[in-house]
Amino acid sequence: MSKSYGNTIPLFAPEANLRKLLRRTPTDSVPVDALKDPDSAAVFTLLERFGEAEAVNETRVGPLAGGMALAT
Repeated sequence: MSKSYGNTIPLFAPEANLRKLLRRTPTDSVPVDALKDPDSAAVFTLLERFGEAEAVNETRVGPLAGGMALAT
């Protein structure tokens, strides 16, 4: 993310602004039912770094089984 590219997400922005910014996040065009590699998704990398181990393990199952979309 880069402020000069205009793709930063300020942590303390008002909720309405956060929603608007997050909706602009590009997503993978692979169908939801298709199997996906969670390690290739930036959002999953963030979850691994900052999330609890239980949440990471539960979230990893969805993309590997199909049925969960991931932001790229």
